[in-house]
Amino acid sequence: EADKKLADEAAAKKLADEDDAKKEAEMQKRWMEYSIPGTYHEYLMPLVGQWDTSTKFWMMNQPDPIVSLGISTIEWVMGGRYLEEYTESDFMGNSFQGRGILSYDNYLKQYQSIWFDSMGTGVSSSQGVCDESGKTLTFKGKMVEPGMQTIFDTRAVLHIKNYTEHTFEFYLLSPEGKEFKLFEIGYKRK
Repeated sequence: EADKKLADEAAAKKLADEDDAKKEAEMQKRWMEYSIPGTYHEYLMPLVGQWDTSTKFWMMNQPDPIVSLGISTIEWVMGGRYLEEYTESDFMGNSFQGRGILSYDNYLKQYQSIWFDSMGTGVSSSQGVCDESGKTLTFKGKMVEPGMQTIFDTRAVLHIKNYTEHTFEFYLLSPEGKEFKLFEIGYKRK
């Protein structure tokens, strides 16, 4: 009887070990799928490079935009998992620097973006999706507006026209749901 009990315990342990090994293999497979860049990362390839930028910035209640020229560098980091952008320009006579990270989260099935620049001390984040072509990405997020002491909902649209140009449009949404185009950046490859 003792031998049978030991044999049953050994068989149960073997099954449990095999089950644990299967679970571990499944977990590792899911991590690999999560960590490997795929099609949604490839859609971002036309953004990589050196760019001349032209930014149109609309002040509320002003019909004509303020235009600012600059440069931007966009490159893959961390093995093609993230795009990092660094931009410099002049804005209303002041030096402006900005930095952003853009990637596609394979688990959440969405683009994610963070941005920070020399016009503030915060970090903005947004989440987005692309159309079927992968050429138009639409993001939703929030933006602090310290002058008005509020936080706006935002919508941004990235239009990837081709390998030589793309545009980025940024909108604020009022609490009443009215949309205001704050700025648009045109990128032309150097």
